[in-house]
Amino acid sequence: MKIILDSNRYVKRDVDPADLQVEKYADRSEVQSGDVYSYRIVVRNTSTKTLNFLEVDDVLDFTRLSIVDIGGGMMTGQGIRWNVRSLNASEFLTFRYSVRVTDNVAHGDVIYNMTKARADDVREKYAYNQVYVVKVMPQTGTLASLPSEERFISPLQNTVGQGVLTLFATIITMGTAAGGIFTRRFL
Repeated sequence: MKIILDSNRYVKRDVDPADLQVEKYADRSEVQSGDVYSYRIVVRNTSTKTLNFLEVDDVLDFTRLSIVDIGGGMMTGQGIRWNVRSLNASEFLTFRYSVRVTDNVAHGDVIYNMTKARADDVREKYAYNQVYVVKVMPQTGTLASLPSEERFISPLQNTVGQGVLTLFATIITMGTAAGGIFTRRFL
């Protein structure tokens, strides 16, 4: 506690006001429609006081996401909420939940997500995350027009090709070694 002069009277003020920090992480930065991925939220009490009646709200875009696992929270109209009775000084809590990307997302869409946390005597704190939607692009071109495409894809599939390749590599290696020795001796 610190005593300060405020409007011609002495008032006690906290030197270390209650405060918290919120961090948010997605387990991947790119997704496709139908993918399931997870978020991790870390709420940290950065003060020397106990925070009481902590509320952590995660706001979701239900047009692009559906919840798979609420991770011990409860559903709200906007997302998921976790209520914590108290969080001791310098402690932290971690919340995890999983979502599925809906089928109506397009390539290049960005899924924005926000978490807000508040407690008694603490202003709301926010954390943000974004995940990019990537569609699987169609394969272009084909090997069907090439004669005997297996030879181009994997020339080592038949055993005759493996023996010839091994023999060829051995002859080249021996010639290189002999050439090196011969050159040193006569030059």
